[in-house]
Amino acid sequence: MTRGSRSQMVAEWMRQQIRDGIWPLNTRIPTETELANLLGVGRSTVREATRSIADTGMLESGAGRGTFVRARSPVNAVLTEHLIHQPIHTVLGLRRAIEVEAAGLAARNRTADDIERLRRSLDAAPRHDPHPTDGQPDAAGALVLPSPGSFHADIFDAAGNPLLAEFYQCAIAALRSGVGRGVLTPGTASERLADHQRILTAIIAGDVEGARTAAADHADRDFVLAGSAAADPVPSQPGAAPALADDRPADDRMQPQTGRRRASRASSQTR
Repeated sequence: MTRGSRSQMVAEWMRQQIRDGIWPLNTRIPTETELANLLGVGRSTVREATRSIADTGMLESGAGRGTFVRARSPVNAVLTEHLIHQPIHTVLGLRRAIEVEAAGLAARNRTADDIERLRRSLDAAPRHDPHPTDGQPDAAGALVLPSPGSFHADIFDAAGNPLLAEFYQCAIAALRSGVGRGVLTPGTASERLADHQRILTAIIAGDVEGARTAAADHADRDFVLAGSAAADPVPSQPGAAPALADDRPADDRMQPQTGRRRASRASSQTR
């Protein structure tokens, strides 16, 4: 068996751990060495498998911090890239609309299993504020964010609309980019926990409007703009031509307009 075949088998096994929830969202997966020993393969095989999954957005690696689960299914790279290049306040608005709709659907469609899963997610959520380095790129440029656990993903599961979940994954990836650019600041763990408890209470009660209102309030403060939305340094589109200043002398810049004026005067004199 070639190393490529082994890495594909390892990658599929790793994806299954993510899909089955054995590796929960926003948790650190075992190290390269641990996985190599567990599976009886070389570290390079594990590294290749990890890289292939990270390319789909399901995993995110950061030097010195390990590799974290970021999505239960591949993230739409084209949509994510498009959202990253939009003004951050528009992405916040998209995320808000998606979460509000998902919370309302979850309150209407939730099952007993959904409620139990949401309770477990809330119980496992961080109770402390983020580390001072959270929300900043690490030494390798990977973005470090406070972990929301799997609560939101479980809401989307309860909502029963996979397309909403896909758009949400892309929006969150774009917001992570915004935090890395310094235009967004994450809220505190205590605020997030209180908001999640309020959303869950409404979902358990089957209160559609209450769940939507609680989700809207949460989205409004979970990420806040660090400065003016107009000052958001939106990344340039790949291949886009840079905007160049007109460095011609003032007389040269006026020449086309002057020419048009002269032509207009000449035309009027011939009438």
